Amino acid sequence: MVRSYPDLALLPFNAKDLMVPLTTPNYRVYAALELSDNENLPFELSVKNRPDSWWNNTAEFDADAEKLTNFARSLFPDDPAIVDFPFFILGSWLEYSDLTPGSLQKSLKFFIQKHRELMQPLMRYLTVVYHYNKIGETIEPGAFTAMERDVYDFLKRKQMVFSYEFMEFHLSQESGLTYKPDFLLPQFTNKGRKVILEPHGIKTNLTQFLIKTTLFRQHFGEYFCLILIVPDDYVEIINHLDPRHCSYDFIWKQSNYKIQLENFQRT
Repeated sequence: MVRSYPDLALLPFNAKDLMVPLTTPNYRVYAALELSDNENLPFELSVKNRPDSWWNNTAEFDADAEKLTNFARSLFPDDPAIVDFPFFILGSWLEYSDLTPGSLQKSLKFFIQKHRELMQPLMRYLTVVYHYNKIGETIEPGAFTAMERDVYDFLKRKQMVFSYEFMEFHLSQESGLTYKPDFLLPQFTNKGRKVILEPHGIKTNLTQFLIKTTLFRQHFGEYFCLILIVPDDYVEIINHLDPRHCSYDFIWKQSNYKIQLENFQRT
């Protein structure tokens, strides 16, 4: 609305006067940069329920927005709000992570390294949109297979926090391969990595599927732990196709994955 071409330039403001919006992802970057006087902010941004104080005193947020904008202005004096999109990407990546300068620096170095390898953006965040039928009933998102539906219902029943098809990762510049993980359990970790559940019950594309998960682990295994959930008779087939177990961190049989997950949660 403000910037000139290729943007719209409809409003008579100068881009240097714009403020950085204090969205939750931007707030995580703000906390990781240690710009806040609130030492509890990194913890408050990681818990499921926000503190009551957040809703009682908006003056603190106004001050935080001013500090974040001043920081951005020190980098880009003519257009501080230009940091909005990269901060959104960084802040979304840092969800349920340590909000420290070290974690932020590690993520930035990782982005730079992977961009050099892939020569394209690493991933894109997917927006889940709920739809409604003619009588107003909510139709849940996603084209679930029977196995995905079973996992989805189990996670909902156990009130486990999860995201479904939250992101699409680029895996190869040459082939254009991408991978959309099914279930991210952001509050579960394995050796500091976020946990992904990947149910798969289609035998016809099993080789191609394992190629994708192998590439995903090569590029992103430092940050994500991949758990395959497959029909019991697939385990032997997968281990024959992938004897070095490069395509997964753990493989769980469909018959006992619920017990495995509950044990995993306790540990």
